[in-house]
Amino acid sequence: MKIMILFLFGILFGALIFAKKFFVLFLCCFVIMFFLKPRWYFIWLVCGVFYFSFPYLFINELPYGDVQMRGCIVAEPDIREFDARYIFEIDDLKVLLKLPKYPNYKYGDCLMIKGVMKKIENFEDFNYKNYLSIFKVYEILDGVEVLSVEENVSFLRVLFNIKGKFEQRLNKIYSEPYGSFMAGLILGSRRGIANDLMQNFNETGLTHIIAISGYNITLVILAVNFLFAFVPIKKRFWISVFLIFCFVFLVGASASVVRAGIMGSLSLLAIYFGREYFVLRSLFISAFFMAIFNPNVIAYDVGFHLSFLSTLGLVLAGDHLKESLRVLPNRFLIKETFAMTLASQIFTLPVVIINFGRFSLVSILANLFVLPFVPLAMLFGLASVFLGSFFGFFGFLFLEIIIIFVNFFASFPFASIDIPGLPDFIFVFYYIFVCFVFRAKLRSLAN
Repeated sequence: MKIMILFLFGILFGALIFAKKFFVLFLCCFVIMFFLKPRWYFIWLVCGVFYFSFPYLFINELPYGDVQMRGCIVAEPDIREFDARYIFEIDDLKVLLKLPKYPNYKYGDCLMIKGVMKKIENFEDFNYKNYLSIFKVYEILDGVEVLSVEENVSFLRVLFNIKGKFEQRLNKIYSEPYGSFMAGLILGSRRGIANDLMQNFNETGLTHIIAISGYNITLVILAVNFLFAFVPIKKRFWISVFLIFCFVFLVGASASVVRAGIMGSLSLLAIYFGREYFVLRSLFISAFFMAIFNPNVIAYDVGFHLSFLSTLGLVLAGDHLKESLRVLPNRFLIKETFAMTLASQIFTLPVVIINFGRFSLVSILANLFVLPFVPLAMLFGLASVFLGSFFGFFGFLFLEIIIIFVNFFASFPFASIDIPGLPDFIFVFYYIFVCFVFRAKLRSLAN
C-alpha cells in the first residue's frame, strides 16, 4: 500500500510543479523523505510526478477561430438556466460545446456544428482550465448553428433517459423546491435547487447530503440483498456489481461516486472470496485505479478531495473521537453523528478553506439535527415514485423538516465565517499535526 500512497503523492506533487508552488513541494518532499523507509521507495513518488506530467507534453489542440466540425456527445448533458453544455468528442479530442438551451440534445447524438473554437480562460478566483482538464477538455466550442443531427442508441443513453423520467416523476409528485431537492438526495442532481436554498446548504456545511457517496452505494447493495435474497450469494455478487455500475453512471459518474462505487465493489469482492475487508486499503486502491485512468481527478477534483479525506477521517479518527466524547448520549445516534461529522471536518478543513474561503461554525450542530431525517426522506421519495404518490406526503414532510433546520441554522449571524487566503504551507503543517495526533491509528492500520 505504501507504493500506491507514494504514487498518489507524486501526482499531487506534479500538480504543485505546474502551479509553481515550489516551497510547498520542497516542504512536502522533506517531510516524506524524513519518514520514508526504505529510501529507494522515493522512486514511486517520481513515477507519480512523471505519470501526471507526461500527457501534457502531447496535448493535441483543434484550430482556433471559425470552424465547422462533426463530433458526438460523450457525457450526460449539462442543461443550465440559459444554455446547455456538452462534452463533445471530435476525432478523439474533447471540447466543451456551448449551445442554446433548446433544442435539447442527448448522450450519443452526433452533430455537425458550425461555431467558434476558443481557448479556455480562467476566472478571477477559479481555475477553469484545471477544472475542465478533469474531463480531458482543453478547448471551448461556442456553437453558432447545428447543421445536422444523428441519433445513436446506446446503453448509457437508455440509462440517462431513465434518469430523466425519474426526475420528471419526482417533479410531478413534489412542487418546487421539494422536487429538485429530492432529486438531489436520490440522484445527486443540483440543477433545479433554488440559489437561496443552495446558499444555506453552503452556510451550514450540509452540501454533502445532496452529493452521492458511499451511503448511496450501500443502499444499492442492501436493496439487492433484500430483493434477491433467494439468489445464491455468488450470483448476487454479480447482480450487485452490475447495479453499482449502472447507479454510478446514472448519477453522473463524478469522481466521488466512482470512488464509492469501487470501494463498494471491493467490499463485495471480499465477501465473494471470504476475505476480510479493510476500508483504508480499499480507499487507496480506489484512488490508485482512478489515478491510472485519469490523474487530473486526483490533482484537481475538489469533490474527490472532500470525499476521499472525509472517508479517511472517518477511518482514522471516527472511533477515537467516539470514545473521547463520553459526555454525549448514545441514544438517537447523537454521539456517533457528532463524532463522524467532527472527524470528517478535521480532515477536510484545509480543502474547504482553500477552495471556498469559508468555514461553517454551525456545521456539526446542523448535521446533528438534519442527518437523521435524510434516509427517511430518501426512503419515502423512492416509495412515492415506485409505489404511488401517497408516500409523497411523508417524503414532503421530511424534506420540509430538513429545510426548516437548514434555514434556521443558516440564519445565525455567525453561521459561517469568511477566511482570507492563507499561505499553503500552513495547511501542510496542519496535516502533519493531524497525522501526529492520530499516529497510533495510522501505525495499526499500516500493520
